[in-house]
Amino acid sequence: MEVVFALRSGGQSGADHRALDAFLDYIKKNYLKIKRHKHEEAVVYVKFNNGVVWKLTGWCPKGKEADDSIINSKYSLKETETLDPKERTELNVCDANATLIILLLTSEPGLDEDNIEQMLYWIKKNKIKHLNVAGLRESNSLEIQNQTYKFMYSLFEKIANKNMKAKL
Repeated sequence: MEVVFALRSGGQSGADHRALDAFLDYIKKNYLKIKRHKHEEAVVYVKFNNGVVWKLTGWCPKGKEADDSIINSKYSLKETETLDPKERTELNVCDANATLIILLLTSEPGLDEDNIEQMLYWIKKNKIKHLNVAGLRESNSLEIQNQTYKFMYSLFEKIANKNMKAKL
């Protein structure tokens, strides 16, 4: 099974958490386009009817500890050997082709769409098949969760539309 696109994250509150939510919600909303959905202990595989396969995974600290709570098991993250969040970060960066760090997005009309198009161009130009997403915690930025969710969900829609025509 060739994975065309993989998302990984550490599941921390804020940007990490909402990027994972956007991925899972996109899959739920597009269930009729999905041929097979496989949820394993530390990975979720989704095979669309056209044969395109997406994967969700990532590393989180031992005990699935986040800064605000225990990370929900729906995210299918692998636990590191220690509680040190630096280990999680290093493993996620090393296991990905690239890392997107989400800080604050703009609220100006049209700029989010421009950012998404730039991301798609960056992904395609650099042949990124395995993207790590990280960013601010909710405790450091009150809007990061909503902004990340909207941005990542829109990005998944665009990636899927491009995948439906041809592989990235």
